Amino acid sequence: MITKIIVIVVIMIASSIAVFSVVDADGDGLNNLTEVQQGTGIFDSDSDDDGINDGEEINVYHTKPTAKDTDDDGLEDFAEINTYHTNPLTVDYDNDGLNDGDEVRCGADPLDSDTDDDGYQDGNDPHVTTHEWKLIDSDNDGWNDYKEYYEKKTDRFRSDTDNDGYKDSVDPHPTTHEWKLIDSDNDGWNDYKEYFEIGTDRFKADTDGDGAPDSQDANPLSAAHLITREFRWDYPSDWWNTRSWTWTIYVSQDLYLYESQLPRITSWYDWSKYTDDPVLEVLAPGLKEAAENNGFDYYETVNFVLAFVHCLPYTVDDITTGANEYPRYPIETLVDGGGDCEDTSFLVAGLLKVMNYDVCLLKLPNHMAVGVLVSNGYPGSYYNKNGKHYYYCETTGTGWMMGVIPSDFEGQSATLIPVS
Repeated sequence: MITKIIVIVVIMIASSIAVFSVVDADGDGLNNLTEVQQGTGIFDSDSDDDGINDGEEINVYHTKPTAKDTDDDGLEDFAEINTYHTNPLTVDYDNDGLNDGDEVRCGADPLDSDTDDDGYQDGNDPHVTTHEWKLIDSDNDGWNDYKEYYEKKTDRFRSDTDNDGYKDSVDPHPTTHEWKLIDSDNDGWNDYKEYFEIGTDRFKADTDGDGAPDSQDANPLSAAHLITREFRWDYPSDWWNTRSWTWTIYVSQDLYLYESQLPRITSWYDWSKYTDDPVLEVLAPGLKEAAENNGFDYYETVNFVLAFVHCLPYTVDDITTGANEYPRYPIETLVDGGGDCEDTSFLVAGLLKVMNYDVCLLKLPNHMAVGVLVSNGYPGSYYNKNGKHYYYCETTGTGWMMGVIPSDFEGQSATLIPVS
């Protein structure tokens, strides 16, 4: 009887142990036997109170369920996984020589080996979160090198990048000389151009006192006697409105007398030389500026120049000079107040050349005009030279636009004389 009782007790104990082993008393994903083996609490789902249950620590993250900071880097496992996205098993996730906990405490990025992008790894950087250039002002202008190089685009080794007398840090335009923004005498030239490039007085609109503003004076430093001419013409300022334009020019009397006494070039093959008149270097920018200020495009600017030249009356050489053929330099055409077809063509071609247009003279049997290079697709008439289309421009009369040939000259062949 006693023997039977002992056997029954042993069987009951064995059964209880088996049941205990497979039960997960705290519902953390680990059975009781595993919890005993790992040293965790069978009735505590998060033995180390780090926010991750014991089962996930062992089966998912392979961290220690009894230690809040498995890799002992100063960051708890939960924070590494959910906040900083580092590895709870790796002390220095970005391998920069500074452990993850220290990076977080000093404000660095534990995922970036060079937090401030200054070329130094965080573990070797005395200023982990501050670009080294932010601590240096190489030129002592009040701006650190980082600000100069990356933000302001100034020279970090020059305290006054634009050399205008103002340190970069107090200069509202540190990369543009202040004088380039100012025209103290309202003569059309900024102070920088007057002082550094031309040598005129930036506080006097007419440096040489000859009556012409410096920007319109062929020789602003010499008080030569000037000839004044005023021109008026009409040209649309937009599709709906026609505007009257007035332009006053000042040319040197000495230059006019000099060019008017030059021998005439008799061979029309060489007539492109007439477009090389120094007066055009002064006058063309004025026309170009007026066109730009009104928003004229490439084609409209050509027509604007044509409209200006059309205001000059057509004059016949044998009446005005007594010669059957008397080609004029542009300064003569302007001062004399007119000319024939070759004279106005020299003037148009010369003006457009200074404006960087590709132009040529068009020599027809008994006429001359100007050709302007335009890409394919522009409406109108043109002459082809080596695959380039030079559109016809009539320089006499009024109202003629680029690409329109007067009926008297339609179908006529032309020799194209390059203007360079």
